[in-house]
Amino acid sequence: MTGSGEFQNRINENDEYISIGLSCIPSLGEVNKDHYDAYIENFVMAFDGRKRKGGIATASRLLTMKRPDLFVCVNDKNKRDLCKDLGCSPTTLDFDKYWSHIIEPITEAVWWQCRRPNGRNGVIWDYRSAMLDAIYYNPN
Repeated sequence: MTGSGEFQNRINENDEYISIGLSCIPSLGEVNKDHYDAYIENFVMAFDGRKRKGGIATASRLLTMKRPDLFVCVNDKNKRDLCKDLGCSPTTLDFDKYWSHIIEPITEAVWWQCRRPNGRNGVIWDYRSAMLDAIYYNPN
């Protein structure tokens, strides 16, 4: 994330809106669109008056770090193939569409809704959505 200089500044300066936004996402239990919308509202406010704004890649990275069971980081290295398989256009993906075009299809999938397995597979299951970044990552 060092390429996102303004984001790095927001983090280094301990921007309150980033912290408030992340606190809108429950650490455990259900996360709904209202939680997500409150996060995005605060995330956007963190960049108010700044020359550069935080985008979906940065916002989704923070969400994924907080809740890897639900969120997936979307960036230029995974967006094309991820969106293709989820049935949406990568060119129109933004804050408003991330929930409906990425999160809803993921949470409706059979593999996401299955019961948590025991043992080592359960640990992997805890990070099942975040793992999509690695699966879809294409360095080219």
